[in-house]
Amino acid sequence: MKSAREAPLTLTTLAAIGGEVPDVEFRLVDESVDTVPLDYRADLVGISVLTGTARRAYALANHFRSRGIPVVLGGAHVTILPQEAARYADAIVVGMAEKTWPQLLRDFLAGKMARVYRAEPELGEYLAGVPTPRYDLQRSSGYMVPHVVQATRGCLHSCDFCAVPVIWKRFLRRPVADVIRDIKAIPARRFVISDVCPFDDVDYAKELLRAMIPLKKKWGGLATTKITSDPELFDLLVRSGCGFLLIGFESISQRSLNKIHKGFNARESYDEVVRRLRQARIIVQGCFVFGFDEDNTDVFAATVDEVQRLKIDIP
Repeated sequence: MKSAREAPLTLTTLAAIGGEVPDVEFRLVDESVDTVPLDYRADLVGISVLTGTARRAYALANHFRSRGIPVVLGGAHVTILPQEAARYADAIVVGMAEKTWPQLLRDFLAGKMARVYRAEPELGEYLAGVPTPRYDLQRSSGYMVPHVVQATRGCLHSCDFCAVPVIWKRFLRRPVADVIRDIKAIPARRFVISDVCPFDDVDYAKELLRAMIPLKKKWGGLATTKITSDPELFDLLVRSGCGFLLIGFESISQRSLNKIHKGFNARESYDEVVRRLRQARIIVQGCFVFGFDEDNTDVFAATVDEVQRLKIDIP
């Protein structure tokens, strides 16, 4: 049986948004846990594309188009390389599909689907009006965590190796009330906040965490090494039910961190960050990158030694 770490949020969100268009039914397939039904008689196929899955996505697009089924491609890779993706699709979605997906469906039903749907840049700070994902349409088995919530989009930082600031030019927040509504709709006690930088906007994070405390749920997510630097924020994090954090330590070299524009990761703070997280019984997944300009062949063993010394739970 196939398995995946967490359920993707894109498909369930687009199904919820597309629900405002009459006479449209959705079937969601996540190939990380299921088999794509190549003989399925769909009217329209939509595929969300990451760079690592682009070749597979294009092969699937070619297959369904050869059967006379129009294909729409969207996602991060399509937003970065729209001209490439357009060669394999009848239509592409560039940018945030929340803004364009309903219009694409209406155009398709009217027989006038355009080649490109491009979301206008967000003018404000909030990504409002996104409905609760259609959790009922996804498989509940096969995932370590089947329920995912989005609170923010983008990142407040511009680390040199990361695609996020290339794709999302602005840091957007969802209204806290919308996020809490989605968490309440989850038919389970555990969930994940999948955002890359949800807690570095400290005021927003505190508002969100305060609202999460009464829900008495358990959750995990991503954070930077700054997560323990504000005592009030960290206290709210613990009280809200956080039990797992993925943290991008990236390197054990401060010079490398500075060169990739992640100097806010203070190498000398790693011990205290991990100590406080372990003290709060929060599992730490520590992520590291190899191949920075400052690295040599010693970096592998040195990083392993540091991971062991810090007692990072999941390196």
